[in-house]
Amino acid sequence: MIRELREFRHRPAAEKVLLLRAWWHLTLLWPRLGLEPLDRIWARIQRRAARRADAPPHETAALAGPGTATPAGPGTPPLTSGQIDRVAWLVEVAGRYTLPPATCLTRALATARLLADRGVVTRLQIGVRKDGTRLLAHAWLEHEGRAVTPVPAEGDFLPLAPAGPSGNSA
Repeated sequence: MIRELREFRHRPAAEKVLLLRAWWHLTLLWPRLGLEPLDRIWARIQRRAARRADAPPHETAALAGPGTATPAGPGTPPLTSGQIDRVAWLVEVAGRYTLPPATCLTRALATARLLADRGVVTRLQIGVRKDGTRLLAHAWLEHEGRAVTPVPAEGDFLPLAPAGPSGNSA
């Protein structure tokens, strides 16, 4: 824990902000899922992504890398796949420090929420597979057909109808 605090202290300020926001969203999503249907939460995230063409530069500067300008305004370039992966990684890190522990669904939703702030439209996938007599489920996030959050390698999950960019089943 001490090592993680030291590492956190040396991160760029914009990355610290994203990490704290990831932790905040993960912490709030668990009780929210018990009070509100998933489709309503997902629709709200997707509406936000559609409304937001860009985010303030202080929130995305760390994602652009050292020495890279991150302009604000309508001409802001979209996030690269590396920047999207960085957001997902920060959510994974924040998920290690939540109570109750973050699930694949809360991590996917928190990642989608942070990406929506930058206008990135994602697709929530929920897959199932049978393991003996048990039915297992896993949630992951996709952007432009590529998995953004981890998909387990052990056994293939059969995707159910994904939640599309409009927030409805595709």
